Amino acid sequence: RLTHAATRRGATLDADGEGWSRSLAARPALHPRNPFSGSAEVWTVEGSSDHKTAGQGAAMAGKGPPPGDIKSYRLAEGPHFDGDIPEPPEGLMPASVVAWNTWFRAWYSWFWTPDDVPALRQLILLYDQFERGEHRLATEIRLQSEVWGITPKGQLANRWAPMGATEPVKLDASSDQVAAQRAKRDRKLA
Repeated sequence: RLTHAATRRGATLDADGEGWSRSLAARPALHPRNPFSGSAEVWTVEGSSDHKTAGQGAAMAGKGPPPGDIKSYRLAEGPHFDGDIPEPPEGLMPASVVAWNTWFRAWYSWFWTPDDVPALRQLILLYDQFERGEHRLATEIRLQSEVWGITPKGQLANRWAPMGATEPVKLDASSDQVAAQRAKRDRKLA
């Protein structure tokens, strides 16, 4: 009997020949989360009722338990733009000044700090150049707008929502064709 050195619970394994022990010795060290195989993850389940693994957890293959539900989000604390709007850079077109003021009055500016103003100044200068006809900057403006949460895609990526946002409206079966078909199927099965 040989003891597999990589196991968490010190399980004993039977081996009939020398070849197995040599291959085990030549085997590279396994990752602690994958003690039994290089191709399968092994997890332990706490609270196992198996008397052989009491207190150690039972080994199971797979990807592990799903992440826990997030019960609530807390608002970030610290300095934010809740009042005074920084002055925009000099020489902007009127449309760019309107964009600057709109950005800083919007709900997503609450997530910005005074340290973010230099990068936002660069973004408004790019926006101003776009307003002046340099349309090749559209991609960079889109990317930077997403980074700063100005676009809906950026807000989703940052997981930002306006304060007091409500849950999404649930559609009833009559307003959604797929839901209506599912409801019809469920009525037939019931």
